[in-house]
Amino acid sequence: MVHIYLIKLVSSTAKPKDLVEFDPDSITQHNENSTLHLACFDRCFFCQFHPQFAKDGIKLLPENDARVNITYYKKTDKEPENRLVLTIKELTLNDSGNYTCISSQKIFDDVYVTVNSKCAIMAFGVNLMLYCVK
Repeated sequence: MVHIYLIKLVSSTAKPKDLVEFDPDSITQHNENSTLHLACFDRCFFCQFHPQFAKDGIKLLPENDARVNITYYKKTDKEPENRLVLTIKELTLNDSGNYTCISSQKIFDDVYVTVNSKCAIMAFGVNLMLYCVK
């Protein structure tokens, strides 16, 4: 008895992942006093230095701002990729800006974060009142 097997070769249409990429599920709209969490995937295994975050071109360091925390999760059996997580507590309007995850001078990804005021203007006849929630 002869068995004949047909094998179909299919080319892969999956797009290769970027070497550095913000989590596509990152939330980029926040209110004042809330907490920002940005995750960045670092797939740049040949890069020479530890990945980092910057805002508007200035490196973010926990030593410079007590609200800032940066955690690096190395690839493990439970963690499928290297991941860098930025947390900023008690956001202010000044925290709006362009955030960059940097793995080398030429390998990075950007995301724009907007922090909205929790203030509202209320009109009562000819009187205006600025109401802010803390």
